[in-house]
This record gives sequence, C-alpha cells and structure tokens, in this order.
Amino acid sequence: MTMLRTLISSAGLCLPMLAAAQGNLENPVAGSTESGIGVVSGWHCTAKEITVFVDGASLGKSGVGSARNGTAGICGHANTGFSLLYNYNLPEPGAHGIAVYADGQLLERRTFNTVRSGGVPFLEGKSATATIQNFPVNGKATALRWSQAKQSFVVVGNTDTTTLDGTYALYRVTLQTSRYALMDTAANSGFSATGTMAVTGSSYTQQISILLNGVSMPVTIEGRLNDRGHYLYDQINGNQLVVVERGAALITSILYQDPTLGWVNEIDYWTKTN
Repeated sequence: MTMLRTLISSAGLCLPMLAAAQGNLENPVAGSTESGIGVVSGWHCTAKEITVFVDGASLGKSGVGSARNGTAGICGHANTGFSLLYNYNLPEPGAHGIAVYADGQLLERRTFNTVRSGGVPFLEGKSATATIQNFPVNGKATALRWSQAKQSFVVVGNTDTTTLDGTYALYRVTLQTSRYALMDTAANSGFSATGTMAVTGSSYTQQISILLNGVSMPVTIEGRLNDRGHYLYDQINGNQLVVVERGAALITSILYQDPTLGWVNEIDYWTKTN
C-alpha cells in the first residue's frame, strides 16, 4: 500500500510538468502592459484547436500549426505555433484576465495590463515620428513612426548621431510670415510639405516642396555650415540658416523673403534616415 501511494503521488507530481511541456502561452506575458494591435501567441504540441478568452469574452479560435523550430525537441515536430490577432486598445485601460484553451482543456490563465496607445480604441488620420537617442548603443539613434495599421510606433531606422553627415527627411514645417498667420503642417489643413536634406562635411543641400492651398512652392537651398558651438550658421546664405538641434532629430531655421508670403521665418523639422 505504501509503495502504491508513492507511485500515485509521484504520478500526480509529474502531471503538471507534463502538461506544461505540451504547450505554452507566450504573449501576452504575465503582468505585462500591452497596447496597439498585436497577437496572442504561443505553442502547443498536439492541439488542433486553440480558443482564447479575455475577461470571459471569446476572441475566437487562433491559427495553429505554424513552424516553431525551437519546440521540435519537446514535441517531436516543429509545427506547434499558434497566434490570434488582437487589438489591445479595445478594452478599457487597466488589468485584464486571459484564458487559453487547447482542444477544450485549459492551457493557461493569467493577467496582463493594457493602455490605449492612441488614447482611443482605434486612432485614425494621425501621423508622427519620434527618435530615441543612444539606443541600442551610445552614438546611435532609433527612429520611430506612428503606424495606423498597427496602432503603435514602429522602428523605421537606426542612425549614427556622432556626425551630421547623412540624409534627412522632412516631417514638419512651421512658417511665421509677415502677411499671413502662423502656419504649421502639423495643425493647418491645406498646408503640407515634403523634402530631403543631404549633409556632407560642412556642405548641405535642402530640396523642399511646400503645398499651400493647392499651390506648390519648391525651395532648393545649398550652403556651408560654420560650427560656432552648439549652433551651426550658414556662411553662404548670409548666416540665415541655423541648425538649432543636432543628432537624429535635427531642426533648422531660415529667414527669407517670398513674393507671396512676405518675410518668412521657416522652421524645418528633420529625421535622419541614414
């Protein structure tokens, strides 16, 4: 009887380990904070059907059988992955419970947190860029851009911030004019701008196209920069262009006279692309 009890006890201890070896919920991580459009994902050795519930409401069935080579040693084959697309912006911000079932049997239950990346369940019609300095290492910067499809910022490039040399993309323009009010491409409809800037040593070239109420105004500026501490002045164009911020996020200011706008103080916001 004692040996029988020992065998039963040992078998009971093995059952949870065996169940854990058959599958794993990987995303969302327990206690993590999620936002945007992502996945509920993991793997299971034998499941033909994975169903997911968040706060007791069914999200439906996930796809099963995608290749996961890391599980071949456990399951004897690699076609074990499962995933289900989910908008983590949908639930109210805060703590939530998720339960995943494999062929009707509970695989795992855990809690996670959500925030709304755009402040609403699905943000539309917005664009923005951002730069994280000294990531992934010092002297490098990571450029981010808002993705409506993913409802989150995505990495669009990594750049060297130890030098101004490189190519820049224009993402915002602000104009203070003597004949019109302050205009900003981030706020005013009918006003937009595109452009690139190339910097090699002290030489730079800007090619900008400003669209104002359907009228296109192309602008090309070439010059040389004179480094005077934090600021860099354009020696050729009467010291009118000034670089007021350096690195992956670069801001330039230029003063000029335009036949339509009058005197213009133009602030250009650039993101380094390479």
